[in-house]
Amino acid sequence: MAVELESMNEDFPESSGFTIKSVNDVETLKDWIQAGTEGFGLKQSTSELLFDIESKLGFGEHLPRRSYVGYLNGKPVSCSLLLMTSGVAGLFCVATLPEARRRGIGTLISLAPLKEAREKGCKVGVVHSSKMGYGVYRRLAFEDYCKIGLYRLYSTG
Repeated sequence: MAVELESMNEDFPESSGFTIKSVNDVETLKDWIQAGTEGFGLKQSTSELLFDIESKLGFGEHLPRRSYVGYLNGKPVSCSLLLMTSGVAGLFCVATLPEARRRGIGTLISLAPLKEAREKGCKVGVVHSSKMGYGVYRRLAFEDYCKIGLYRLYSTG
């Protein structure tokens, strides 16, 4: 899916008690990992590996990769990741905890990085949507351009 960032829909109400922070330090990264772990249902070992990788990549607005964590009444409940290159903003790792869904939080945690990308000169936003997130991205004015199949290898032993 893709959207021209100048044309995306930004007319969404704030969610009461919801705030978004950029991940700029290890403590906020821990919150980002927690929200992603619970939102995606990841194993603890996967979360530890992700923390190791992300913490080594570093933080800062000078980087083309930025992470965001959403808090509902102070609790980390959502996350997203932005990768900017060649005028394109890729949106990844968007998750919301089950108990915080259906409140517009997924929309807001997706919109914030896209707005920042536009401010930094990106013209187009892209995302590979799950079935659950599809409506969120359509409301933001993303359009389908291709379908990508995902396959998982399951061990039976």
